[in-house]
Amino acid sequence: MTRSLVIGLASLMASSVQGQDDAPFADAAGRLSIQFPAPPRREVVPVLREDTDDLQVVVFSARHDGRTWVASYSDLARPAADPTHAEAVLDHSRDGVAAHARGTVADEKRIAIEKSPGRSFTLNMAGGSAAKVRLFLVGNRLYHLMVIGTPTGLGDPSVPAFLDSLKLTR
Repeated sequence: MTRSLVIGLASLMASSVQGQDDAPFADAAGRLSIQFPAPPRREVVPVLREDTDDLQVVVFSARHDGRTWVASYSDLARPAADPTHAEAVLDHSRDGVAAHARGTVADEKRIAIEKSPGRSFTLNMAGGSAAKVRLFLVGNRLYHLMVIGTPTGLGDPSVPAFLDSLKLTR
C-alpha cells in the first residue's frame, strides 16, 4: 500500500503548481486544514494493490521556493484494532516511503495529533535530496505530510510551520 501511495505522490510532485503567496487551505471531505505556502493542486490517485482492497489517495501538492509541499490522506479498510496495530501501520508506512525513495530514515520521533499516533522523520535520499515527513493514523484515515527539497532548504522555518499547521476538522 505505502509503496503505491508514494508512487502516486511522486508522479504528482513532478506536476505540482507554482505559487506566490501563503494560502489557507481546507478540505471538508478530508477533514483537514493546512497552511500551504502556495495554492495546492488536488489529485485523486487510485492505488491498486494485490494484498488487500484497492484504495484512493487524495493528494494536495504545491511547488514553492524550490521545494515540494504535500498533504494527502487515504482511508484504510478498517481502523487499527489496538495501539500496537496502529504503530505497525505507521511503521509500515514509514518503511514504504523510505524504500520507494531509496532513502534512509533519520531523526524519527513518535508524535500525536488529537491523541492519535503519528511519526515525524527526516528522509535522506540519493542525489542530495531530503524530505521532512509526518504520518498520522486517525481512526482508519492515514494522513501524510511531506516537504521535499535540499537539506539546506528543509532548514527554512517555513517547513516546520507547514508541518505544524495541520488541523483536523469535523
